[in-house]
Amino acid sequence: MTKFTVLFLGILLINGYFAEDEIKEDEGVLVLNDENFDAAIKKHSNILVELYAPWCGHCQKLAPEYAKAAQRLAKEDLPIKLAKVDATENQALHDKYITRGYPTIKFFQNGEAIDFNGKRDRNGIVEWLKSKTGLTVKTLETAEEIDEFTKRNNVVLVGYYKDEKEAEEFKKLAISIEDIPIGFVSDAKLAEKALKLKKNGLVLFKASDSESLKYEDKLAGVKDWLEKNKKPLISEFSQSDANLIFGGDQKEFIVLFYKESEGTQKLKNDFRTAAKQFKGTIQFVQVNVLVETNDRIGDFFGVNPEDIPTIRAMSRKDGLKKYQPSKNKLGSSDIAKFAEDFKADKLELYLKSEKLPEDWDQGLITVLVGKNFDQVARDPKKHVLVEFYAPWCVHCQNLIPVWDRLGELYKDNENVIIAKMDATLNEVDGITIRALPTISLFPKDKKENVDFTGELNLKEIVEFLVKETGEEPNGEVEEPKVEGEETAEQKEGEETKEKVEEATESAETDDSKEEKSSESSEEHDEL
Repeated sequence: MTKFTVLFLGILLINGYFAEDEIKEDEGVLVLNDENFDAAIKKHSNILVELYAPWCGHCQKLAPEYAKAAQRLAKEDLPIKLAKVDATENQALHDKYITRGYPTIKFFQNGEAIDFNGKRDRNGIVEWLKSKTGLTVKTLETAEEIDEFTKRNNVVLVGYYKDEKEAEEFKKLAISIEDIPIGFVSDAKLAEKALKLKKNGLVLFKASDSESLKYEDKLAGVKDWLEKNKKPLISEFSQSDANLIFGGDQKEFIVLFYKESEGTQKLKNDFRTAAKQFKGTIQFVQVNVLVETNDRIGDFFGVNPEDIPTIRAMSRKDGLKKYQPSKNKLGSSDIAKFAEDFKADKLELYLKSEKLPEDWDQGLITVLVGKNFDQVARDPKKHVLVEFYAPWCVHCQNLIPVWDRLGELYKDNENVIIAKMDATLNEVDGITIRALPTISLFPKDKKENVDFTGELNLKEIVEFLVKETGEEPNGEVEEPKVEGEETAEQKEGEETKEKVEEATESAETDDSKEEKSSESSEEHDEL
């Protein structure tokens, strides 16, 4: 090997190894790009990376919390870094990691990536990272520390293992336990006095339940035991605990909506009485609608202000399905009967629907709502192309002139209907909208609809329609002008969207996501 070759390779190695040293920081967060990404991942064995878009409302909301989390990690001198990537400026990273929408957050541990699924605030980010790196277990040395630790959180797990090997196994197990703060006691006298444990074991504390639960069996069974017992008899809904409440293996829920006042205690007592009959089978949840961050969860369940107090049911067994009582009776026996009918599948499925406009079929674009969707979209004599949109969605706003022009091109075609439906106010059984806008064709000669996955322009939409139906447009396919600037109304809509998503994300799970999904990209907002 020549001296030149050795020198050249040396320069490459030095540049590659020290590339991360040149990485800029923004409020404690590393700023990565296509060039320095690999070097940063190689240097830091624990690094959380947010791939964002500058225009994304969710990313803007996350930014200050993300920075505070990075600063807290640095202050606590923890071996974890936070980084961010503008995915709109770094195409290689965008193509590799963006599969649904913004922000996409990945945790890289020794180069291996997993999805971040913790709470999107500074404390949630830090605690999730601690849990993934084995830093989550807090050592408790006094009865006062145990008392403070158990009172600080709704659900807490404390373990006592005097054997060093078992203690290490417990701490390794703790890494895989999410959403629950975990404490550790090594002193035998303290364990007996404060935890009532005379031998190795765990104690589960739940703030909403008076009793604590012991586990003194093998560590291998801890996760199954936790899954069955970690949720209280009644869960008080909050956005911060939404994943804990609606996640996991639990599939059925009864939800009480109420306004906190002096007169609500009897209602809560009746709700608790009914809940005891279904412990372990149905999770009972309370929602105080006077809490500002809870407003959109009511919209999600179809609860009107005049209905409150009221109850609803939700199932995740086969997609996401919601139910409401025929009569708003809330005695303990009435609630129990509603729950029994829910379990027995005797309730009528609830689907949101707007009132049908009188001129719904008079314009170039046919207006669909929940009530007339099947009648129109599944007409065996028509090809029906539907845009599922939201009024606040920037990309939906930009699509309006394209959709209007499409309506003009097919207005005289008796075989084709160009339609639209507000996906925030209407629901259809069997269809779950994950990105906005979603364009889907309901062919007249097929039972299954076909999603459009191309670029949101007139040319590609027409090509898709012709390919699937054989129906040609009547006129020239010229792209209409589309304004790219975000209006004040659209910005306000983005804020509304965030509130809606807070409610829907709380109840959405992988079960419903798999039912029907659409790609999210720069041309789609996530619903």
